[in-house]
Amino acid sequence: MPHRVRIIKRQNRYTVHPANLQVQKGEQVNFRVFQSNATVLVPNDLLVDAAGAVVSAIPLTAGVKSADFTVNSRVPDGAYPYAIYCKDSNDFAEGNSPPTMIIE
Repeated sequence: MPHRVRIIKRQNRYTVHPANLQVQKGEQVNFRVFQSNATVLVPNDLLVDAAGAVVSAIPLTAGVKSADFTVNSRVPDGAYPYAIYCKDSNDFAEGNSPPTMIIE
């Protein structure tokens, strides 16, 4: 079962739940947004195995589609920040400044 990350709107601001996510190599992460189209931006191509990419962009459609990706089994242990841009607010969702994936 994949780890679930949800992006929700509260008081005109989008927030990421959970803000920090602990994931093991080879596990899946599922992102879903409910009130706005959004894009998950992962700045380390090792996370999604997108060879040569500086930033990996994962599009999300509000309430319609969720997106999964598998953490690369070769990624070094560490904490990896990522961002979620919400089109509706023309701003980034807040997590724990910024949300972080901890890979072990």
